[in-house]
Amino acid sequence: MSEYKTVKKSSSAGNQQHDEQFYAKVAKKAYALFELRGGDHGHDVDDWLEAERLVVEELRQGLRPERP
Repeated sequence: MSEYKTVKKSSSAGNQQHDEQFYAKVAKKAYALFELRGGDHGHDVDDWLEAERLVVEELRQGLRPERP
């Protein structure tokens, strides 16, 4: 029974690490979009959603996200 719990925890930890990597890429891209707009505040949600869309698209195409 303890083996099952260990496997379950490892799987969950792997998902958490994947999520953290995904959101780190989105945050980096959202900040880049913010900078490209000249640092104009008030568009954080738009930047985040666009960054998510771009990262998902890049992941689907098998590209490594590097720039907005």
